[in-house]
Amino acid sequence: MQRRHPFPDTYPEFSIYKSKGFHEYRIENTRKHGPFENSGYRWWPWRGTLEMGLLSILGRVAVNANWSYFAIAIPTILFLWYKCSQVVSESIIVIPPHGVQLETRFGFQTLTLNVTRRFIPLSTLRDVVINEGLYGWNVRYYLAAIVQDRSGATSVAVIFENILPQFPVLLEIYKSVHGVLSNAS
Repeated sequence: MQRRHPFPDTYPEFSIYKSKGFHEYRIENTRKHGPFENSGYRWWPWRGTLEMGLLSILGRVAVNANWSYFAIAIPTILFLWYKCSQVVSESIIVIPPHGVQLETRFGFQTLTLNVTRRFIPLSTLRDVVINEGLYGWNVRYYLAAIVQDRSGATSVAVIFENILPQFPVLLEIYKSVHGVLSNAS
C-alpha cells in the first residue's frame, strides 16, 4: 500500500492511501477548537450515555447522601464524554468495482473508540460534486455524493461533514475520485 501527502507543507493532515483494490482519501482532525465550534464534535450519540451516567450517580448520591461522589464524578464524566466524542478522522474509500464508503472515526488521536461507516454502491452513486454553502458571512465548500435509490428518490451525502477541509484538498479528492471511478466503469 502506498501512502502519499499531496500537500505536505500546507495541508499535512490530508493523505492518500492507494492499494490494488481501493483508494482511501483521509483527513485527520487537527483542529483545537472548543466543543461547540466546527471541530468534529457530535452531541446526540453520547447524550444517552451521559444521561445514564448522571442518573446512576444521582441514584448513588440519593441513597448514600454523599455529595462528594457527585462533585468528583460529574466533571470526570463530562471530560470523558467530551474527549470520546471527538472526530479523529474522516475518509472516503473508493472501491472501483463496488462503490464508495464514507468513514468517520471517533475517539482519541491515538485510539479510535468508534467508527461509523456508510457504503454507497456504485449502482446508486450518481455523482460526486463540490458544492458551496453559506455559513454566516462565509462560503464553505464541501464534497458531496449524490445518491439515487431504487425508488428514484435522490439524496445528498456530505463527505467530510465534520472536518470540512479547505477547497484545494477538496479539489484534489474530487479529481482523484472521478479518475478512479471513470476507470472502473
